Amino acid sequence: TSIIFLTFIIYKRQTKQNFKFEWHEITEQTYLTKYSVLESLRPIFIESFLPLIKPYIYAHSPLLKNIPKEQREIKDKNVVAKITKSLQNKWNEKIDKLQNDLQSKQASKIYISIAKNDQQEILGFAIFVEKSIKDYLNTCSLKIMESSIPSHFLIPKQFNQAYVAILATSPNAQKKGIGKALLFSILNHCPHIKYLYLSTPATEFNKTAQDFYEHRGFIRFLKGTSSNDKALDWGKEKIIYLYEKKP
Repeated sequence: TSIIFLTFIIYKRQTKQNFKFEWHEITEQTYLTKYSVLESLRPIFIESFLPLIKPYIYAHSPLLKNIPKEQREIKDKNVVAKITKSLQNKWNEKIDKLQNDLQSKQASKIYISIAKNDQQEILGFAIFVEKSIKDYLNTCSLKIMESSIPSHFLIPKQFNQAYVAILATSPNAQKKGIGKALLFSILNHCPHIKYLYLSTPATEFNKTAQDFYEHRGFIRFLKGTSSNDKALDWGKEKIIYLYEKKP
């Protein structure tokens, strides 16, 4: 599949910020040839989520409270190393899940949208899975606590729905409209997609992400506890958000 470039101009405090979107489509047949593209995104994934998890670790670990000043730098390096390893595991888990979805026919396609600046540096990316909500709920091992799922979303193999598997932006590229543009890029590229849905941790430490989605028209329609999210204990309780494309 050829790469499609879409240029977006973002104005931030009267300063022009240019970035381009690089688009990839992955099927079961092209997964191996596109694997290098996925691997190029791993550092951005870690760079994006590490600053979100680190404060949570410090707040909930008694061993990290009241650390003497002379020990703080060493402790901090150890904390960062442990979080990085956990995120590495989480990335591997997510990438394996993408391949399994394709092989099991739970997903027909995977889409990758990558934002790059003029120097071809990656600013952020989004990975979408063309997968019905019904199929997602059947495989995510989620113990449902609250739910308001409309019945027409529970039709299997309904491919007007896409799951936002990952949305990540580099800390230096945040609050410039890139995350929002990435999130909705699939609606421009794939006109047949009418609904987006995603899962995000329900903790107070993830309130910024929750507000981000809600301010952009996503609604909460399910809350539950994941039984297979082993890499990051802080994110076991999940909120599932849904966005409906406007006519």
